[in-house]
Amino acid sequence: MTTITNLTNDQFVFYTPPCPNDSKRLVLETSWNAHDWQPIIPAGKNYSYEYYDAPEVISVNPHFGPVKSPNNEVTTITGKNFVCPNADCSNVKVRFGDPDFGIYVPGTWIDEQHITCNVPKYTKPDVLPVEVSTDGHDYTNNGVTYGFFDAYLLDVEPRLISRLGGTPLVLSGFGFVNAGEGETKVKFSSKGKGELNCGTTPCVN
Repeated sequence: MTTITNLTNDQFVFYTPPCPNDSKRLVLETSWNAHDWQPIIPAGKNYSYEYYDAPEVISVNPHFGPVKSPNNEVTTITGKNFVCPNADCSNVKVRFGDPDFGIYVPGTWIDEQHITCNVPKYTKPDVLPVEVSTDGHDYTNNGVTYGFFDAYLLDVEPRLISRLGGTPLVLSGFGFVNAGEGETKVKFSSKGKGELNCGTTPCVN
């Protein structure tokens, strides 16, 4: 039994209980005196509403990119239970950010594990959660993120390093994004001799 809220002359709101273990289809009954109950069942059905396995976002690939997305990048969202109501996937949506100030873009359903979408043209460096909805209303809440970068380098320390290589450098600036281990690359170059090839061996030009 649940409590009705926001009662008006023609509608009310209630929060569904957790899905029982024995059935995903339930009959909704209402009572104004807690004794006489009236079932609410749509025409042509023998139940009021049906539970579904909630979709879940596991990863986003790529999970970072430049601000304003100049090349209309597409990202693939991997998860599970991406099932569209009544097999209608026209309302698939992807949200970048929180519910109140997020950016909503259309999603393309590929299968029950994959949805693709265009990366929105976000205007500043930031890391936003990416959530999906298969019905256009109910969104996941898994916290998998996409990072927008607009990197600007201000300083490198130390400035004087050994020709043998292996010196750890600290790069300072803003607009960076945590792209994950092994994803961030650094290119060294010389004004007079061009790009340097630096690896685990000493740098050569």
